[in-house]
This record gives sequence, structure tokens and C-alpha cells, in this order.
Amino acid sequence: MPTDPFVPAPANAKPRHAQNQPQGIAMPPARQWHATRPGEIFAGEILAGEIEAGNGAPGRLRGSPGPSGGFALTLAARAKHTWILTDTEHLEDAVAVVAELAMKRASLFGRAPAQPDVDTAAKIMGYHEARPEAFTQRRAAIVHDCDHNYERRRSFIDSIDVALLKLAPNASSETLPDFLAAAPHH
Repeated sequence: MPTDPFVPAPANAKPRHAQNQPQGIAMPPARQWHATRPGEIFAGEILAGEIEAGNGAPGRLRGSPGPSGGFALTLAARAKHTWILTDTEHLEDAVAVVAELAMKRASLFGRAPAQPDVDTAAKIMGYHEARPEAFTQRRAAIVHDCDHNYERRRSFIDSIDVALLKLAPNASSETLPDFLAAAPHH
């Protein structure tokens, strides 16, 4: 029976989940997502070049298909207060770019975005530590208005090498190439 919406729930009420597994058995890890329905395209196939240009390749500005991509926005919004930005950068633009990078990274592995995807994307963008002024000026120019301009954001995200996105979340910042030098600048 539903709860009356005018009856306040006590503050200490916690969701009660029934144990549906035998004691001592944990929930198995999530399985990899596969595009099985007609019209779906798996981003890993696209980026690996397994889909020919005439046979359903998404083309320019179509994104990276994968499950629950929007969750990356929530994760990026939670992590944004730990990032180091300059005075000329807008936090909203950084969140949009990091979330989009996390979505692309997660789709490469055929799964929904997780916190390590957001952390890796923020590290790739150089938001986890103070960076040289030349780097931050270039980053600010590229990321400017990405929150409101889909074409600008997608063009930048599409220019990032897949090998860079496949790096382990704990990769050292010194090992990251300066990909911003080759990024499209609008």
C-alpha cells in the first residue's frame, strides 16, 4: 500500500532491502553491455575501426553510445570541487568536458560511467593539479563555452586519442602527452 504523501517519513528511516542472496554470497559484478538491438552501435567497435564508413559508422558529432552515460554528469558534479581551475575558466565548462570524456571512456569498455572514469578524465584535462600557464591558457581557450555548445564539445572530445582514454586511472600525470597542442581550437 502506498504511503500517504502528507505523512512525513522519520529522519532515521532507512531503505530496507531484503537479502535475496544466500548469506556470504555477494552480488556479482555488472556484465559488459553489448549493443544487441537493431540500430545500436557499440562505441568500442566504432573507435576500433570495426565498423566501415558505409555500414553504420556514426560519423562526426554523434557521441559514444553506452549505457547510463548521463550518470557521468552526476559524478563530475560531485568531483568538481576538488579540481584546480584558473580564473579564466568556468566550472560548468570543465564539468561538461570531463563528463563527456568519462562517458566516452566508459563506452569504450562497454559499461556505464564510474568514478574512475571521471577521475581519469579530470587527470587528462589537468584539473587534478596545478599546471603550467601555457597549458592552462590553451585548455581554457579550448574548453570555453563547451557547456553550451555541443558541436564545440564533441569536436574536442572526438579529437582525443582512444589510447589516452584507456590509461589506468592511477597513471602518472607526467606520462600524459600534451594532447591539447593538437586539439581543435575554435
